[in-house]
Amino acid sequence: MRIIEENLKGNEGEIKLIPENLDDLWHLKYIIEPGDVVFSLTKRISESPDKLRSDKEKITVRIGIEMDKVEFHRFANRLRITGRIVSGVEDSGYHTLNIPAGKELSIIKKWKDEQLERIKYAEESSKKPEIVILTIEEGEAIIGILRQWGVEEISDIRRSYGKESSERTEFFSEVLSFIKTLDFRYIVLAGPGFTKEDFQRFLKEK
Repeated sequence: MRIIEENLKGNEGEIKLIPENLDDLWHLKYIIEPGDVVFSLTKRISESPDKLRSDKEKITVRIGIEMDKVEFHRFANRLRITGRIVSGVEDSGYHTLNIPAGKELSIIKKWKDEQLERIKYAEESSKKPEIVILTIEEGEAIIGILRQWGVEEISDIRRSYGKESSERTEFFSEVLSFIKTLDFRYIVLAGPGFTKEDFQRFLKEK
């Protein structure tokens, strides 16, 4: 979480921030409450003032909504915040703000101490290295990243091979190549049988 600006009097006021990953979006789901006002950029349909024309186009505007509902869509990588429009091109109606990681938003509310602490925690957590979890057995490896909301599976590598050691080594190499693309400090290795021990030795040799 990246905090851009705080404008608080006591525990009440505005915090402008940018969620940097899925963990941050997950935190915001439990921070934003009904009645809070949320501002962000969104797309709205603009109609031509000429009544004889039916031209419509989508324009980018900054609007504020009073939140009724918030949903964390893990697989869509976004937060959906729905509420009544209180500021913007139209001061009426309802709208849904789609907030992916990397999109700035402002939250105006009466902040609870634990909510402020949660934002600070998310800010510090984004600086920490990720933990990769690898479960491996013969011909199959599942790789995940430990998030604050759970484990995110990011790859499922499968390969059929016989008893030849070269084919097994190729499988291990494929798994290692993918792991090298990730940014992490710790890896948890698990799985049935002796495959995980063999892969651990393979890692040490590499």
